[in-house]
Amino acid sequence: MEIYIKNEKLPLLSIIVPVYNVQDYLEECCNSIINQKYLNIEILLIDDGSTDNSGEICDYFGEKYSNIRVFHRENEGLAATRNFGIAQAQGQYLGFVDSDDWIYENMYSDMMKIVLEKNAQIVCCNFDLEIDKRIIKRGKNGIDIYNKNEAIVNLMYPQFYQFYAPNKIFKKELFQNVEFPIGKHFEDIITIYKVFLKSEKVYFIWQSGYVYRQRKDSITNAIFNSKSAEVLDAIGFVMNDSKRRFPNNINDIMVGYIRYYISFLDKAIIGNSKELRIYQMTIQDVIKKYKKAIIINKKLSFARKIQFLVCGYFAKLYELLAKIKNFLN
Repeated sequence: MEIYIKNEKLPLLSIIVPVYNVQDYLEECCNSIINQKYLNIEILLIDDGSTDNSGEICDYFGEKYSNIRVFHRENEGLAATRNFGIAQAQGQYLGFVDSDDWIYENMYSDMMKIVLEKNAQIVCCNFDLEIDKRIIKRGKNGIDIYNKNEAIVNLMYPQFYQFYAPNKIFKKELFQNVEFPIGKHFEDIITIYKVFLKSEKVYFIWQSGYVYRQRKDSITNAIFNSKSAEVLDAIGFVMNDSKRRFPNNINDIMVGYIRYYISFLDKAIIGNSKELRIYQMTIQDVIKKYKKAIIINKKLSFARKIQFLVCGYFAKLYELLAKIKNFLN
């Protein structure tokens, strides 16, 4: 076994890695966490009933490295596995890595530096995308700090850190009485929202630390169906609750809500969903109500504003354009 060299003067960071049938990606994921420059990490590899060789790969890494703990469980899904990991974590801070993704070696050292300097409860970093082994860069220089209401508004806009759990670190105490909802798709949305509500400030590193691998079988890339529609319920909850809590930010919240809704309307159009007209009518009404807010919104590009307005006022044209865009891609 290789003894992990750590600096116990630094806070312990627990990295929770749910594992399910990812034998082709797991080794790269584990090595990227092992090679982190931050020197006080424990890694929890939680095998969620894998039927391929993922469990054996977990055992290999657990036997090789002293800071890796391996758990084997019956299959319960991502949310239950993350909840189990939180309960088992010994660190003061938590991070999450999906086992088909990987991270840059300075991701956690950069984020924990802010924790140490600012006593931060939540630090986020930007992320890159890997599509067919090609890296699409999103990162840039800079670090920003947001108060609670602005941090929550930013969750709804794609140029920021979004609702994903893995590109963030959290003080563990924020998850007291907060769990990922079992049996739900897009389980990050409401959970991350609730955790953000418990923190007064959120720090965002614009440089990318995390790499999301876009797989063809990923639920986030799937054609619209009844299960993926759950995201609209989750975003609807966030929208309604945040409007109540932060009335001064209603316009930005609603435009962010429209952005999410439109992304799934596109999937419904491409998939010829039976519920398509319902979704079109709903978002058209919201767009018309918040037309002025869309036009003056500072977080949207000009092209995105045009997209919203076409969707709201020219449904047939929008439907045609969505299909053409999908065909060209």
